[in-house]
Amino acid sequence: MEYTRQFWNTYEDERKVFFVNFLDMHEGTHEVINYLDEPLAKFIREFEAEDTSIVMFSDHGPHMGGLLKAIGGTQHNVEIMNPMFFATNLKGIPKDKQRELEKNQQKLVTHLHTHNFLKYWGSGFEYGPSFIS
Repeated sequence: MEYTRQFWNTYEDERKVFFVNFLDMHEGTHEVINYLDEPLAKFIREFEAEDTSIVMFSDHGPHMGGLLKAIGGTQHNVEIMNPMFFATNLKGIPKDKQRELEKNQQKLVTHLHTHNFLKYWGSGFEYGPSFIS
């Protein structure tokens, strides 16, 4: 998170995209993820601004294993099939496309939907199936 802060401050006057990856949950006890909650919430609040969008993804699945796999029962199966996409401040998306995005909230999507949505968001052109189609 500190590197992201430094990057943001160094290029303060430039448009930028930055990806931060956390792997804290990729262990079987679910204890480690608790250590990320407070610092991540603080980090998100720091970057909340009118001209900043925050997009978060979670796979919740392919890496699930360990203790949860052994004793998780049906919950383990739910977690494997439960990806997440969360975004704030989606500037530039027209109201009709925002309605489509809301309508598709609980739909199963793939990396292709995500890819096409991000291309649309950046360009304004639709490239195939995405969160807004």
